[in-house]
Amino acid sequence: MPKVPLLSCPRRLLPALLLLLLLAGPAAAGGTVTIGGTGSALGALRQLTAGFESDHPGLAVEIPSSLGTNGGIRAVGAGALDLSVSARPLTPAETAAGLRAVAWGRTPLMVVASPRVPQTAIDIAGLADILAGRRDQWADGAPITPVLRPPSDSDSLQLAAFSSLLAEALAIAHARPGMVVAVTDQDAARTIAGASGAIGTLTLLQVVSEGIRIQPLPLDGARPDLATLAAGRYPLFRDYWLVIGPHPSAEAGALLDYLTGAAVAARLPSLGMSPPVAGR
Repeated sequence: MPKVPLLSCPRRLLPALLLLLLLAGPAAAGGTVTIGGTGSALGALRQLTAGFESDHPGLAVEIPSSLGTNGGIRAVGAGALDLSVSARPLTPAETAAGLRAVAWGRTPLMVVASPRVPQTAIDIAGLADILAGRRDQWADGAPITPVLRPPSDSDSLQLAAFSSLLAEALAIAHARPGMVVAVTDQDAARTIAGASGAIGTLTLLQVVSEGIRIQPLPLDGARPDLATLAAGRYPLFRDYWLVIGPHPSAEAGALLDYLTGAAVAARLPSLGMSPPVAGR
């Protein structure tokens, strides 16, 4: 496998530094409402909140760079953000602290490759072989560059929970020296799209909303789209929740109502996400 430099230390520290800055001050000031959280939803938020701003003259929506799910929830709990998008449900402790989560939608979690990779599909066993280093070349002889997420990241946890083969392969991959590890969703997208022979995971929501040029790979014969996901044929997905604090401002409540309303729900499929289904 070629030597691909790891992401620089300053970039690795950005989510934590940004969270510290947010915690140093209140969430909304004047005509501002803030929303952040998991990076894979930020592109969609930027598109959707433009309509909210048009409907509410004089009220601006601020969307900081990726804090991740846990960082976003902590920021809402501390009053540093008005709302956050989470890739997991709230814990009992977070609910007991007064936080509230509203289901927002579901999107396929895709296995993706660089645009010129000569691979049109993959299966679980083949992905495990790549992660564990048992396969290190594409069909044309070009080296394979797996782009990992940290072991605690939701992508890593979801892949490991889905398949024991992938759990074992990820443990091997994270222990291999010189591996590329993308800390944020935006880092992962840039690396997979830009590195020769790269393979990794991204959500359909992020790929569509940010216009990322990558190659989605059907997994075990199923295409990663909303139709196969709704039919139960595509196995990997990411659910999102909108998190709001115990004493939200009127502006924060208005943004939550807007993002969970019928107009936004009608737009979500065009961004690669299906609206929540009652009882799911």
